[in-house]
Amino acid sequence: MDKKYLLFEYLVFRLDEWKKQLNNTNKILLSKLRLQKILFLVCACDATKENFKLLNIFNNFSALPYGPVEIDIYETMKRDNAFEHLHFIENRCVYKDLNESMFGTISKDERGWIDDAIQKFKDEGKEYLTMPVFDLVEITHKWTVWSISMDIAELLGKKQMKMSAEEICDSLNKAF
Repeated sequence: MDKKYLLFEYLVFRLDEWKKQLNNTNKILLSKLRLQKILFLVCACDATKENFKLLNIFNNFSALPYGPVEIDIYETMKRDNAFEHLHFIENRCVYKDLNESMFGTISKDERGWIDDAIQKFKDEGKEYLTMPVFDLVEITHKWTVWSISMDIAELLGKKQMKMSAEEICDSLNKAF
């Protein structure tokens, strides 16, 4: 399996651990939309023009009407059994028994970038798992890169526009 998809599964594993730390975990839905918004925020969190970090791996973000989407992950979410450890039933991410040992082939740096971003969000009181998903959409809509890319897409009569790692890092307004 491509590293990108296994690393996405690792993100879901870490989000599941975070979810278990919260009360009312049965009410927390890891939907396709929520996962896409969190994936963008995790990737953009500590990326710089000098070190794109996760944006080197998740390198196919596009601006879509509901915010940034990693197209490769999005397309894979639509296919049955395309991920090794999780799948999607309609809009919902489903998995069993995710554990650390499943992700041994992921480098320490790559795991660390995800771990550090999630810890930062937790420390700052970001309620990405429990907030209404359209609040996450609004957060990503505040990014200059998304706004400019969507404006260009609309001018060209398109529904989406590619956003490069450099453009994401250069975004004048970054909302978390």
